[in-house]
Amino acid sequence: MTNQTLPPPGIASSRDQYAETDAAPAQDQYAVSESNAVAYVGMVFDDAGAATVTVRQTRRPIPGKGEFRALADWWHEVTDSSSSPSRKTKHRAYRRIIEMGPPVLRYILEDLRDTGGQWFDALQEINGGIPFSTETITTHDQAKNAWLEWGRARGLIS
Repeated sequence: MTNQTLPPPGIASSRDQYAETDAAPAQDQYAVSESNAVAYVGMVFDDAGAATVTVRQTRRPIPGKGEFRALADWWHEVTDSSSSPSRKTKHRAYRRIIEMGPPVLRYILEDLRDTGGQWFDALQEINGGIPFSTETITTHDQAKNAWLEWGRARGLIS
């Protein structure tokens, strides 16, 4: 945790000046990095108008398999009978799984291996791209096998 008393050089020194210059956040704010870290920024003004900024960096809890499984089961139940790829990939449960980030890659690959499903967009989005050549991939099974091989090579699944 880092505490810094404001104002640093070049920044306004009173509560009113902060409001006018947009130099300080209007309210507590949170930012999440790709590494699953959460930065908390809070600002407190004393009676003289000086501000103290608090910055804390913590880690979000790693999503559990139970949370993933509940979302995946809901997604499968609602979308498995649909032929619409966009209905599958825009479903709230699917989007929430993607938001869970890299910690759920293992669970997605296990589900792909065990039940199938349209996980390719989620894998690509979480991974930041397709990590293998797609030139010879023309079927769902070939794409599935390529992702599973990629997961095995990284120790994500057996």
